[in-house]
Amino acid sequence: MRIDCPINGYDERNDDGESVYFVVIPDEWLGLHAVMRDETFAELDKVHLPPAYRTFAVSLALADDYNLPGMSGKFSYDFSKLSLRVIAWVSNVSWGGFVRCYEVPKNF
Repeated sequence: MRIDCPINGYDERNDDGESVYFVVIPDEWLGLHAVMRDETFAELDKVHLPPAYRTFAVSLALADDYNLPGMSGKFSYDFSKLSLRVIAWVSNVSWGGFVRCYEVPKNF
C-alpha cells in the first residue's frame, strides 16, 4: 500500500500528479516482517543510534519501498538532515502499522 506524504512542504506532486515523497508498506504484515524487525534491531545495536532514529530505521526496513527527501530505495543511516516531521510520519505509518498487528480486540 502506497502512502503519500501529507506533510506541508513535502507534499509536492510530479508531472503525472503522483506524490513525490511516499512510503510503500505491505498490504498485510507477515511473520517475515517480525524477523526483519528483529534483525534490523540487532544490526542497529552495533551502530548506537538515538531512539527516534532506531524506530525510523526499522520503519524503513519494514517498508517495501520509499522516496523521501534525500533518500530513496533501501537504507542510509544519516538521518540528521531529514525533517523530524518526516521521520515521525514514516515511523507512524510503517512501524505503527506493524505494531497494530499485535493488537487483539477484546470481547466485552
